[in-house]
Formats: sequence, structure tokens, C-alpha cells
Amino acid sequence: MLTECAVAIGALWAQTWRKTMRDEGRAIAGGWPGTLPEARAKVTAYFGNELPKRKLPLISPEEVLWTAAAAYQKAKKDWLGHDS
Repeated sequence: MLTECAVAIGALWAQTWRKTMRDEGRAIAGGWPGTLPEARAKVTAYFGNELPKRKLPLISPEEVLWTAAAAYQKAKKDWLGHDS
């Protein structure tokens, strides 16, 4: 579940950045603009909302770090690999 969610969080994060850049009339170029602290915040918010709905325990701090790093890498990969 953590891997699947990390991929989804990262993909959505990159899409959101691209949309924001387009809406502002800015070129989608250069390095990935996200940060690891942002990734941790996104992961914490997602799981803090989703897991209680599913009646599952919260993830550990180590799992937050791992999932945030995976989400960050997915977002960066999508950002750098996108052609527009």
C-alpha cells in the first residue's frame, strides 16, 4: 500500500505543479521545484486522512520518511520526463 500511495502522491504532485506553471503562463522547465519536506507533508496529510477512514493504524515515522522519499522521486521523475 505504501508503494502504491507514494507513486500516486508523487504523480499527482508533479501534475499539480505542471498545471500551476501552465496557469501562470510559465514554461515547464528546469529542475524539480518540490522539496523533501513538502513530500513529507503530503504523505503525512494523505495518510493522516486516509488511514483512519479505513480503520488502519497510522504509519510510523520511518514509513513516512520512506514513502515521502519515494513520492519525491516519482514526482521528480515525472517532472523531468515530461515534454511540455
